[in-house]
Amino acid sequence: MSFETVSLLLNWLEMGALLAILFRLGHTFELIASTQRELRRAIHHLGEQRTGIKGERRPGRAGG
Repeated sequence: MSFETVSLLLNWLEMGALLAILFRLGHTFELIASTQRELRRAIHHLGEQRTGIKGERRPGRAGG
């Protein structure tokens, strides 16, 4: 093989490797975003539960 052929082949391999890395990074960022959404939902749900618990305890204290 000539130098030009090897150089072109290596360039294509490098491009393929870079595309694979970008593809993998894309999936990683999707995972981070979905985890963040789930954490927000869980925190919001927990906040609703705590508000409900506090609301139930107050009348019990005032009546007692």
